[in-house]
Amino acid sequence: MADTLKLLLRGRNGVEIELSPRHHLPTHRRPVMLSFSSHQRHYVYTGAVDMRKQFDGLAGVVRREFSPEVMSGDVFIFINRRRYRIKLLMWDFSGFALYYKRLESDTFERPLARAGENAIELAWPELVLLLESIKLQSVKKRKRYRQRPQA
Repeated sequence: MADTLKLLLRGRNGVEIELSPRHHLPTHRRPVMLSFSSHQRHYVYTGAVDMRKQFDGLAGVVRREFSPEVMSGDVFIFINRRRYRIKLLMWDFSGFALYYKRLESDTFERPLARAGENAIELAWPELVLLLESIKLQSVKKRKRYRQRPQA
């Protein structure tokens, strides 16, 4: 079983881009254009971000506002004030990678935060819903089995 999920992006012009590892190489040597998985932690910054910020500017926001280390491989998510642009920043062992999406209509939902919280951790399914601009509050989760950690 692959250690990452394949992400198929289909643009309005019909162009498809598959983001997945090449399976004929060992896991630690697979070239990946950009990959997000359930094995990573995903943090949404609760404030609005100026989308003119690039790698260093967003990494500075992470260092100032988040508790995790910016080069940990975790995914840091930023949404602009009007909520139609989103950037995902991650360190991929050799440098920063940046995913940028602009919605032509509709908006991204910024998850609700408690007072004083700078970031919210999202689960993998919530990240996928966020990127598809599906309202997280409208999704009804069914009960799932979760294995309890052994003491």
